[in-house]
Amino acid sequence: MAPEVLESRVNLEDLESFKQMDVYSMALVLWEMASRCEVVGEVKNYELPFGSKVQEQPCVDTMRDIVLHGRGRPEIPSSWLVHQGMRFLCDTITECWDHDPEARLTAHCVAERFNLMAQMDCDDILNNNTDNEASKTASPEAEICIITKSISGTIPVLVIT
Repeated sequence: MAPEVLESRVNLEDLESFKQMDVYSMALVLWEMASRCEVVGEVKNYELPFGSKVQEQPCVDTMRDIVLHGRGRPEIPSSWLVHQGMRFLCDTITECWDHDPEARLTAHCVAERFNLMAQMDCDDILNNNTDNEASKTASPEAEICIITKSISGTIPVLVIT
């Protein structure tokens, strides 16, 4: 739940409040997807956001302690920040789960960032180089971020090129 929901300070008459809560929730889903990407190293067993901090089905009071008082968020491992595309995604996630709903990105802004990410030069990302003009074509092998341990097998869901 978004911090404002846990604080019971949602303006139920303002559509923007619901959009801001949805963006917070989207950040948690993006974190879950990122945690399943091969590019970050070994894909660990599936874990819910906050799974390392709470037991299954935590009570609201526990989530208040973590999200409100501790300002906790799911951990973004340092291994995610090595890859330029993942770092870009992590920056987006972090801006989407900001404690202040007004400071969060809009869904439109996230879509624009994903479009920008899709246009990034694959070789530049793989080499962590932003000034490489030598190669402007991407090979299919450059699509390296794949959800791996799904129920039905390996399915490309989040591809960071």
